[in-house]
Amino acid sequence: MKPYQGTRIVTLFFFLFLVFSIVTLSQSIHALDTVRFAIMGDRTSGHVEGVYGKVLEEVERMRPEIILSVGDYIEGHTEDSTVLDERWQEFKKIISIATSPFYFVPGNNDIEFDIQERLFEKYASKTYYSFDYKYIHFIMVDNSRWENWGQMPAEQMKWLEDDLKAHADAAYTMVFMHKPFWYRTLSAGEGDLGHDLFVRYGVDAVFCGHFHTYFAGEYDGIKYTTIGSSGGGMMPGISGIGYQFGWVTVDDDGIHIVTIDHSAARAWDDVRADELRLKNTMELLGCVNTKLMVSDDNEIPEQTFDVTIRNYSGQYPLADTLTWNAPDGWTITPMSSELNIAPGESQTLTFTASAAENVFAIPTAQYKFPTRENRTITGNHSLMYAKQAYASKAKSIKIDGKIDESCWQSPSNDFLKYDGTESKTDSTAFYFAWDKNNLYLAARCFDSDMSQLAANTTEQDGPVYSEDCVGYFIQIDPTKPEVYQMYFSPNGVVFDQIHRKGSDGYYASDRSWNGTYEIKTSKLDNAWIIEIAIPLSQFGVKLSNDNEIELNFRRKQFRTHENGDWQIPIDSNPKTFGILHLR
Repeated sequence: MKPYQGTRIVTLFFFLFLVFSIVTLSQSIHALDTVRFAIMGDRTSGHVEGVYGKVLEEVERMRPEIILSVGDYIEGHTEDSTVLDERWQEFKKIISIATSPFYFVPGNNDIEFDIQERLFEKYASKTYYSFDYKYIHFIMVDNSRWENWGQMPAEQMKWLEDDLKAHADAAYTMVFMHKPFWYRTLSAGEGDLGHDLFVRYGVDAVFCGHFHTYFAGEYDGIKYTTIGSSGGGMMPGISGIGYQFGWVTVDDDGIHIVTIDHSAARAWDDVRADELRLKNTMELLGCVNTKLMVSDDNEIPEQTFDVTIRNYSGQYPLADTLTWNAPDGWTITPMSSELNIAPGESQTLTFTASAAENVFAIPTAQYKFPTRENRTITGNHSLMYAKQAYASKAKSIKIDGKIDESCWQSPSNDFLKYDGTESKTDSTAFYFAWDKNNLYLAARCFDSDMSQLAANTTEQDGPVYSEDCVGYFIQIDPTKPEVYQMYFSPNGVVFDQIHRKGSDGYYASDRSWNGTYEIKTSKLDNAWIIEIAIPLSQFGVKLSNDNEIELNFRRKQFRTHENGDWQIPIDSNPKTFGILHLR
């Protein structure tokens, strides 16, 4: 061998060793351990006992490294610290089976009032905070008391941006918060203040709850996921996913998300946010019927009504059959009609209906519409009806809690449970009167044990609705998409808020609104009475005989744990309201 040949061989071996070392070092620097964690959905708001614990048992079997959650751990709605302590202790006992660290973020059921915030910090964690697990930076945001980024406290928003900036070089950054603000913005093609921050500082994924139904979407490379119910009122949604938890795997290849429905794993994009938005839009705005009038003896005499369906899809025609499911006692003709609606267009169908019994078991219609190639979703529409109440014109009313003027006539005293059966509250009578400047409300609530009356709330906008009370949903001016909600206690304390209709058909609540009222109450041996004058100037309207007010009202009786609703379902959407006739 010539000398220079040996030198070449040594050089070649050195070069190969150097390349191998660089590749090995690069792999050791960039290779990320696989991280697997679970996400628990909402436990409360119509919760079913025992379900959350069973879902957590399933999570335990899969041995996640950590468990995260999206809020609503307890049924709040009270400022009674004793009750709240009991509820938190119950929840902590349920999650005591978890062998992995459990991370909290507050939901709207967990924090409504200052006392609840203090107890959340006592039993769960800080209301907002961040932490690192291996190479992932987790940020836990508190949006429990706010409905959009613009309402969020400036202090928390500054903390959020500072934290994002300080951890911008994390391998992965994930944000957890209860309410999916992004659904009403990003999925509608609108701007989102939080999203702008997330894009600027490299957030990879955002997880939420609150809606009790699963959906997801990707915007500017960020995966947004809303986990459905893990024990609260369950809405299976488009794909039928029931009680569930999320399962996330993170590695060199990215973030991999599935939702696990008892024994079935679903792909991350099984339900896209744009599909859920289309379904909700079709049901809230795209299918509307003229209301059927319920007679004073709770029958529906034969009436003709129209159903107008608009195809909000921007791409696919709606070609299907609308079919009615009519409960016993109902007659609807015809039972089905063909639909053929181009994108953006509408079609009106005409039917007749009557019901001599089972009036409040509501007929529903179903039809299918496409949301993506080779996929259709079933839309559901409940037939809308309206009970009728009457308000007499007032000449002179003294608000004194006695209801003894002649204008207090024709009380409404027929109330229902949520399922349409007769309410078990003690006897109740609601009265209405009016003049051009005021709407007058009154109620006589009988109670066979007045010593058990619950009326402890003393501050306006406190949890009046969790004690004995009467409540109203009123749309004063049908040309304005605004609904006023008011609850009044036996002591005359008020909880009120305004609901405003958004472009998606939902009514978002604003608790900052406070009405002006004159209120007097009185207590008898067997009843409590309330009398209220509501000045109409605060709504910018005056009344005349030509007006009809859409409304619903209810009594809540703490002792019997019963609600008596005038019309069901009770909701902030005036589509579900009855009619107050002025005479």
